[in-house]
Amino acid sequence: MEIKDKYRGNVILHNWWADIDLTVDAIKAFGFGGVVTNVPGENGFTSNKENVSEFAKIVTVLHRRGLEYWIYDEVGYPSGQAGGLTLAGHPEFAAKGLYMRKFEAFLEPLDFTYTIDGASDYIYSAYRYKQDLSDTCEARILYDAAEPLPFAQKSIEIRLEQGEVCYVFIVKNAYEGAHTVHNISSRKKYINLLSEDAVEEFIRQAYEPIRDGAKDAYPQSRAVFTDEPSLMIAYAREFETFNYALIPFEKNLFDKFEQAYGYNIKGLLPLLFESTDERYRQLRRDFYQLIGEIVACAYTKKISTFCRQNGTVFSGHYLAEETVAEHVMNYGNYVRVLTESGYPGMDILQVTPKKFFWNAPKFLQMIARKKG
Repeated sequence: MEIKDKYRGNVILHNWWADIDLTVDAIKAFGFGGVVTNVPGENGFTSNKENVSEFAKIVTVLHRRGLEYWIYDEVGYPSGQAGGLTLAGHPEFAAKGLYMRKFEAFLEPLDFTYTIDGASDYIYSAYRYKQDLSDTCEARILYDAAEPLPFAQKSIEIRLEQGEVCYVFIVKNAYEGAHTVHNISSRKKYINLLSEDAVEEFIRQAYEPIRDGAKDAYPQSRAVFTDEPSLMIAYAREFETFNYALIPFEKNLFDKFEQAYGYNIKGLLPLLFESTDERYRQLRRDFYQLIGEIVACAYTKKISTFCRQNGTVFSGHYLAEETVAEHVMNYGNYVRVLTESGYPGMDILQVTPKKFFWNAPKFLQMIARKKG
């Protein structure tokens, strides 16, 4: 029975033999119907015009030989680094997380200077609260009486009377222990998916050189393949522990929250980390829904628009698509993020019956329905 090429798998091919036609012969001989391929990564990736010219030759041969191709938007992964070019001149575009430190005074006052560690950037905010200690089993924090505390960039004077509690919120790179460290590609710092400026720089570095130097590459492609972008606030290895529980952060995030939901979250920030007041449920729903909305617009929609304007569509895949808990950690709202994709895609690595995530294809089905 003859299998049409459109039903065959496409092999990811990052490196080509010098004889492009011979490589295509091998691809066809192995039974593949096409490829997913990228600009050569040696000597500067897309910043090297010779690499882009070589890529133009490759996709020209693929088109002439009738092989479908997808453009892989990186030199490695996770997508967003552009092989290190995105952050090379813009360290401020790196992914950030916010973590919390808590200090309590029960029977005795506290008075000391707290200085952040060397892995951290700066103190973002600090609040003091009184506690209702009438129940000896509980310490009920009176969030509605939040009192902001003054602080320096790297340190804060903690002065608490009996029955008071203080929370300090600190910004650091979302890096150690994250997927950008633990993968088989690199250990480069990663961009902040909540930052439109960071994503625009990624487009300038990884996408525009192809448009400018290989003019037929996008229009003749099936789609653009992105590889495992994420917020980088989740730890990748369950057998390691870290000093920081992170939530995603961007300098304007909590102003956007107030604009979106009509209330100020800053005095309630502890509830994004702990469940010491019933309002944590609504707060977290609102917060992670906003994260999903921002990632959807700042990353997926922005790149999708570029692809559409240049004759192709933007596809997947994203990271750890199989479970909702990981959706929240990596994107806030994965379904919302993928609705902005031109061709929503998924990577399902666990394909044997015992390990297959049966719910995973359902997410794509939901997204397909939402997109009509």
